[in-house]
Amino acid sequence: MRVAFRPINMQFDWGWIYSHIPLNRMEHSNGIIAYNVDTNQPIAAMICENWSKTSVECHFIVANKLALRHKFHEECANFVFTTAGKLKMFGRVPEDNTAARKLNKHFGFKELITLKDAFDVGDNVVIMELNREDCPYWTWRGEQKHG
Repeated sequence: MRVAFRPINMQFDWGWIYSHIPLNRMEHSNGIIAYNVDTNQPIAAMICENWSKTSVECHFIVANKLALRHKFHEECANFVFTTAGKLKMFGRVPEDNTAARKLNKHFGFKELITLKDAFDVGDNVVIMELNREDCPYWTWRGEQKHG
């Protein structure tokens, strides 16, 4: 499989995104899509919203793990930290979504706090943070920060 990356096109990509994460689309939402070049089908995405001067909230979809072998991590980090110039990424993850928490930790996120009953009674949310200088996949001045 050949994998490439492109900006999210909300008109064409939102149905696929929503089928994986039922987000409320915001006017300022954007991000990147990893797609299979041969079929033009998305295989992973990073959706960014709630932008501030220094940070952005990110949601990740990895429908095919091959995206990770094709440097999806690096593309996400460089989109936020280099292209957008942000210092931090934040994520909200349901506490019981262990796969998403594990993926975020693999990206370099740290768990900050658990918000009790944040979605509904008994549905807790973990707030996760990734600082630019702690990101193992962020490229600075053409050099990989960590192995």
